[in-house]
Amino acid sequence: MAEMKPARDLTRTVFRLRNLPSRICSSDEVAGLLSAALQLSAHQVIVYSIAKTLDKWEEQPSRVATIQLKAAPTCLQNAMDDDEWVIALQGGHPPWDVLILDTHFKGMTALNDVDPARHRADCIAVSGLASHPFGSWQPRGHDKTFMWIRDAIPASIPGLRTIIYGYDSSLIESSSFQSISDLAQSLLLHLKSGGWNLPSPSSKPIVFLAHSLGGLVFKEAIVQAASGEKTITNILDNVLGAIMFGVPSLGMEQSHLMAMVEGQPNEFLVQDLSREGGSNYVRQLHAQFEGLSFLRKACILWAYETKVSSTVVQRSDGTWARTGRPTVLVNPESATSHYYRTKKSLTIPINEDHSNMVKFPRDDANLRVILHSLSEICSPNRPIGNGSDNEIGRRDTLGKLVPVGDSTQKDWLPIGSSKPCEGEDALTKLGQLFTSMADLHKELHAPELDFRIDQIDDPFENTFEWVFDVSSFSSWLQEGSELFWINGKPGSGKSTIMKLIYKSKETWELLHNWNTGSLEVKAGFFFHYRGSAIQKSFEGVLRSLILQLLAPYRNIYRKKHEQTWEEYQALKSAQQKIERQMQGIRASLESTLKEIENIREEIGILSQHSNELFGIQRTANLDKCRRRLPLLQSRYTELSRRQAEMKPHWIAELASLRTSITSVATRFKPYSAEPMTKFLTKAMAEFHDERDGLIPRLERVLRILLDQNATRTDLILFFDALDEFDGHLDLISRFLKGLIQRSPSSMTAVKICFSSRPWEPLRKQFSSYPGFALQDYTRNDMEEFAAGSITKSDITNPYVTQLIPGIIARANGVFLWVKLALKVLFETVMYSPDAVTPELLESKLQELPDDLFEFYELIINRISRSNRRRAFALLELLIRHSGPPVTAIQIRDAVLVSTCNSYQEAMDALRQGHPESGNGSLPLPNLPYPGDSEKQARKDIAAWGGGLVEIKRQDNIDRPQLMHQTVLEFTTNLTFKRIVVGDLACLVNENGHSFHLKYWSLSKRWARNNFMAIGGMQNSHDRAPRHQAYHSRDEELQHLAYHAEQSELTTGMSHFDYLYSIPFLDPYGLEESWNRDEVFVFLVASCGLTLCLRDWLARIAPGGFTTMNKPLLTSFPLLQALVFAPPWGVFFERYMTTIRLLLENGYPVNNEYNFLTWLYKEAWRNRHDTYPKRITDSTLLKLATLALEAGASANLLLGLFGEDGRFACNAWPLHVVPPSLASVMIRHGADPNLLDNANRTPLDWVVSFPSNGLNKPADWDGVGRYEMCQILLDAGGTASQSTLESKAWADMLAEFEKEGYDTQMIRQRVQPPGPVEPVGGSIVEPPVPGPIREDYAHEEDLEARGSAAESGGRLEERKRRKPRRPKEFSLCCFR
Repeated sequence: MAEMKPARDLTRTVFRLRNLPSRICSSDEVAGLLSAALQLSAHQVIVYSIAKTLDKWEEQPSRVATIQLKAAPTCLQNAMDDDEWVIALQGGHPPWDVLILDTHFKGMTALNDVDPARHRADCIAVSGLASHPFGSWQPRGHDKTFMWIRDAIPASIPGLRTIIYGYDSSLIESSSFQSISDLAQSLLLHLKSGGWNLPSPSSKPIVFLAHSLGGLVFKEAIVQAASGEKTITNILDNVLGAIMFGVPSLGMEQSHLMAMVEGQPNEFLVQDLSREGGSNYVRQLHAQFEGLSFLRKACILWAYETKVSSTVVQRSDGTWARTGRPTVLVNPESATSHYYRTKKSLTIPINEDHSNMVKFPRDDANLRVILHSLSEICSPNRPIGNGSDNEIGRRDTLGKLVPVGDSTQKDWLPIGSSKPCEGEDALTKLGQLFTSMADLHKELHAPELDFRIDQIDDPFENTFEWVFDVSSFSSWLQEGSELFWINGKPGSGKSTIMKLIYKSKETWELLHNWNTGSLEVKAGFFFHYRGSAIQKSFEGVLRSLILQLLAPYRNIYRKKHEQTWEEYQALKSAQQKIERQMQGIRASLESTLKEIENIREEIGILSQHSNELFGIQRTANLDKCRRRLPLLQSRYTELSRRQAEMKPHWIAELASLRTSITSVATRFKPYSAEPMTKFLTKAMAEFHDERDGLIPRLERVLRILLDQNATRTDLILFFDALDEFDGHLDLISRFLKGLIQRSPSSMTAVKICFSSRPWEPLRKQFSSYPGFALQDYTRNDMEEFAAGSITKSDITNPYVTQLIPGIIARANGVFLWVKLALKVLFETVMYSPDAVTPELLESKLQELPDDLFEFYELIINRISRSNRRRAFALLELLIRHSGPPVTAIQIRDAVLVSTCNSYQEAMDALRQGHPESGNGSLPLPNLPYPGDSEKQARKDIAAWGGGLVEIKRQDNIDRPQLMHQTVLEFTTNLTFKRIVVGDLACLVNENGHSFHLKYWSLSKRWARNNFMAIGGMQNSHDRAPRHQAYHSRDEELQHLAYHAEQSELTTGMSHFDYLYSIPFLDPYGLEESWNRDEVFVFLVASCGLTLCLRDWLARIAPGGFTTMNKPLLTSFPLLQALVFAPPWGVFFERYMTTIRLLLENGYPVNNEYNFLTWLYKEAWRNRHDTYPKRITDSTLLKLATLALEAGASANLLLGLFGEDGRFACNAWPLHVVPPSLASVMIRHGADPNLLDNANRTPLDWVVSFPSNGLNKPADWDGVGRYEMCQILLDAGGTASQSTLESKAWADMLAEFEKEGYDTQMIRQRVQPPGPVEPVGGSIVEPPVPGPIREDYAHEEDLEARGSAAESGGRLEERKRRKPRRPKEFSLCCFR
């Protein structure tokens, strides 16, 4: 807190000068311009800084400066009590006709400019309670020429732009009642307006400096941003860290401050800072902030004061002085949240009092520490924010895994020995085409794509039918082209009229032209921002359009050629049946003949031995063979006879079938080259070509469908609510324009009708196209709707009808306002205890706000106080939901458990909410529900939602949704929580993700399904089937994994207590085999719940895994699950925090042999795999380095497979990993001379990479080979004599020299070759040939395998060794 303000001396005051023209670039120019305006000499204006303003929305860019005046000008002296002055410039033209001088420094003020090429980050300083935004950072005394944020930081840390943020934090005589939450919201809005919510390079990373209250404001802003809308949440991606100066994380001494604000509006703000009364808020705020900063890897340093501060007391004249008793305002415990005892590396002691701890003079020792710390936070070597979301797989917008395995092409020809008939390949391709189109439909279709249009209300009794009489629209339908834009205000009925147009028979009648003979195709997409991701994303648009456009061509093609395909299938089936019969007899003859030869050989051997000792046995065996021989001979004769008898028949049948197949192929051959076949085949080939991600493939398929040249097609597309697109509006605008611009050879004519709000970005794109504003035509419709609603209601009061003109006038073209207003009037009539008079209804109508958001706030205020928490939970559940729609019962029950803190509390809440169930089963997520539950759900949702939530009937199931898109915008506003729950907002730290987590985790079955899903991933070196098994197992698991992770990311809070209370200890009934913690750790870690795992380590295993009484995770592939089968099939960089947490706490990484081998092989094949790129090289290097530092073995035998999926060879990691990883592995004990199964060293592979179908490692160009050669030679690696004498060796050296590399070092280090020996001296035998069964690798077997290879163990020993049988549960889980 700052000192009391002394008497004002303008010559000691630092001013901010704004609205400087952008052409003013130097201090002299600033001084000259201002001195002329103030009638001072130029030397009386001292300019300390000049910088570009931070307002990205300025029409004319301007600059801002900090200055001092040596003399006080008259205009300022005459207004000494002001803190802002507008100074006119003679001869200036707007906006450069005035300068603005102020001392309040409110908002964002840039203190320096940075060369864009060197701009690394921004540093924003937030001052404390009762402090000045600029002056609080300046040293005390008369000299005001130095301010360390402005002067020292830019000089010490190049590329860092410094900014101060000013807000009203005054205490004395303050009329402000703003809370910390309000201050944080204001900070977020300033950050958003400054563009820090934009992705790089449009914005730069931020590091904050926060003092006292400013730190709480910063914390609250981070917490609000995490759970806010996307445009706010994006700010967190740019936050590098912060230095917190005396921030009262656990409260502060503020009793003396309470005396200053007693009775003032800001009294509650000071109460929040108390160590007692406000401690709940600040402690809870810190818990959320600490969790979020941990998950996002933000570097937070905590500075604390080590001197007492004088408190303030009131003088006799009523003024305040800092002469009270000295005390520690913020003690080290609170200023560091205990870190000064537990993590000293994160703390900075400053030997000053609370106010002076940020007032550094020049060359202050503490300042040098702060500058060094700030430089480290901004270091380019430090990961920024949460890093990139690197994928190890990919997911669609449903969150479901898209397979990334082998090609989807099937083996269309069943097994058979006959040569294909002439032209048969065309029929085979026909089958491939049919199946490819079916596969495409199966993969792209999602039920949600069709939900939105059914959810839109039908027009009310003949309303909107006038649209077909609007000449511009009817003309466009009949003769127009390109685009038609229907725009309207929010709630004006745009979706309703679009549904009418899309489904109306009149639309077809106006579009149809019998004379063209064209194929007429209609398709549409209705954006739904409140729905699932696929209903509002670009991927959803592509999926839907492809399915709708392909359908007519697919139907025409199938109808035309399906009979041909069925005829071919019947003939082929008959052919294969005969071939199987022939093959069966042939196989029987061969096996019988082989048995006869074996019997004869045995008879010969027995006849030559006459040892009497074994005579009896020999005679018995000889007799047995002699009896067996004629039987076999007879069988062989019968089989030969049967073969001879049937062969002519079979040959004739096969010949006839081949003739028929050839005939069918001949008939079809002309069609195989027709345009329809070609463009459909091309589209399917593009879709199944998985070298690119899903979006590029869908774009190519759509272009092929639109540019088809098979049949003349008239295509009309309808898009509703373009403003609800979840992406940049310019993207979807360019997409629509691109749809109508077809290639010259295309036979498709495209026209598009779409609707949206009249937003400026859309106006710029589409104002030149025909269209109309909906609200200009709907007055009569609103009157009919209002009158009809009154008629259909039970309201008989005639005064309501008389108000219809007033309602329509107030609505201003917004249908939704009419609906809401009528609801209020109906409720007034129904529930008013007194007689309803015209005056009462008129007053109620006048009380209604015109603005929809204010109307929604009124609706919230009308909900009873007892239901507010449930209203908040209901709305949060709906806005946070992702995936297929949930039922009304599920949402209602999720609301019931939203405030519960344990499993038992949740179950009790459900029992109270379902009295009809008695003592029977409760309707948990996976169980059926009683019949009356749906009725009760409707009743409760109506009471809690106040009309903002409506229930739609779909597939005979009640499904709740927000009433309108504007309700979603209202609920995602930063003020929403405070509007609903009032003062409790600062204590409610959960959101819809938390409530979903509590509900979906109630079912014990989800734990079992998680085991089963993860368990299926070990049986193949191809991970695509594993991914698909994991993510298609159970919808409950998908809900749970998504909401659990998002709950941590958006609230910063762990749900350890709740999840740990759930009795999923024993999902298989194997009570003696498993313990609670083993299951719990596997579940939370494999779902990426980092905060929950951290809490488990702190509270259950404070010494880490190694100190547990019973070893954990001996059978769970935990790292393997998180890296190679993560939640949703996507590996995000944030999971590195989870992995680091596991390894740093003693997780036994060497128990996971498969994880390590897959990790090393992924590093080898990552860039050259046939699948889409899944994880970056840098992330793989980080993973491997973490594992190796945690003790992972660098010498593990790898079974390598070629591009065709066949086993190629056994080798060691150094044979295949790229140079970047090889150097790390050698530092951790990798042997550079281990031999593969062809007795070749890693250096042999560098010289001549095996030609057995293997891809070369990443970075295997000239640079990579040379670097790898150096790394191996530096580590003592050798090559075999045959390699050194080969042409490949000479060619490699010549290649290096050609590229300009020095080969002298290589030649000197490679001595004349001798026997290659590993460490230990004995020659290494090759490992066991053949693929390694990694799924049976256990610790003892691995140790034996590794030691045998490294110490010369014999091949016979390996053959005798049997694999250890895994535990029974392992077989259940992982086979």
